[in-house]
Parts: sequence; structure tokens; C-alpha cells
Amino acid sequence: MTPFYVFSDVERDALRSVFAENRQSPYQNYGDFSASIENIASSNRLPAFFRDLYESIHLDRRNGKLAHLLLNSTVDENIPTLEHETRYPIR
Repeated sequence: MTPFYVFSDVERDALRSVFAENRQSPYQNYGDFSASIENIASSNRLPAFFRDLYESIHLDRRNGKLAHLLLNSTVDENIPTLEHETRYPIR
């Protein structure tokens, strides 16, 4: 699959710094996390390139393109290990 967009290191770091303002954990309280992200999205803190990228993806999704490969994107600095309980015995 051809990448739809490749973030430069500068773009990735700029987004990471904006999203780092969100001190809520999606793993502990998704409602608060989501509200904080909505607050960031409705403010002017997101870089213009990201708003343009969002609009392009949003338009594509409305027109039926449902997958977009983004490379060099931001990820959490610390991703917790999630404990998975086995519901069914392994056969």
C-alpha cells in the first residue's frame, strides 16, 4: 500500500508536543481522554498541515476510501502493557 502521508520528524514532534498537553489516559478514563482531545482539536493549537491532512482524509472517507497509511506518525512515549485475560481455554 502506498503511504497517503509521511510525517517529517519536525511535523511528528510538533504533533507530539500538542497532544502531550493531554494528561488523561485512554487506558484509565477514556471519557476524559476523549474530551481533552476534542478540546485540543477545537482549538488553534493543531498545526495547519495537520488540519489540512485531516480534511483530505475526511473527504476521502466520505467518498468511500476507508484506509489511509500514515508513516512516521506520533505514538505515546510510554505504551503500557495491557494484561489480556484468556476467556477460553487454549486447545
